[in-house]
Amino acid sequence: CTRHDHLFLRLKTAQDSATPSGTALALHGLVALDRRSGTQNYQHVLENTLRHAAATIQQYPQAHSSLLETLLVHAAASQGKNIADPSQPLAVLALRPVLNLTLVAITPASSPAGGPPEYEMQLRLEIQRDYYIAYHLSEPAALDQTIKLELTGCANLHLVRLALPPPLPISSAPDDTAAYRGQVLIGIRCAWQAKPPSGRYDLQVAVTAQVCTAGYCLGSIQATAPATLAVE
Repeated sequence: CTRHDHLFLRLKTAQDSATPSGTALALHGLVALDRRSGTQNYQHVLENTLRHAAATIQQYPQAHSSLLETLLVHAAASQGKNIADPSQPLAVLALRPVLNLTLVAITPASSPAGGPPEYEMQLRLEIQRDYYIAYHLSEPAALDQTIKLELTGCANLHLVRLALPPPLPISSAPDDTAAYRGQVLIGIRCAWQAKPPSGRYDLQVAVTAQVCTAGYCLGSIQATAPATLAVE
């Protein structure tokens, strides 16, 4: 067994038995070593790693963020793919954020002249820590395209405000781009003939999010999250 083969086997063992972050480091070393040797085993390693870990990664993407980044970067480089292209299968897997919606309050709002009364619903949208919503500050209307809502039984649904945390710097993004992550409060206004009766309402939210690591964003994809709002 050559020295290269011995190192390859040791790294493969480490990759199979390590924690997600350790697996990413082992995979990175494995691919780098294999490429320098001129062999092509790394492509099979990437495919096998993704195949075996896909279900777990989808369930716990935050814990596997370093592994996802390693898979995405190496697979893109080896296949000549654009890692910022969300149409690529690996990018879709890596850029699927977990969204949680919680109803905070429903309060009466001013009714438009001659129209039905409007009620404002305050929602808490939580985006997984490793994911961001981003839009260009020079295009305020772009925020309406970033978060879209659909609510059953509601007419003239529109976004009235967002309570955003301080923006985060992203070195790979233009200077006029603001990115936010974590909990975001959404205020939406909805026209009902009367206060929504008690019951459960289906809500669908679509967020254009992107994964960013160490100040660098790999791309963006639209993620949707269904939610059921319970009105007392």
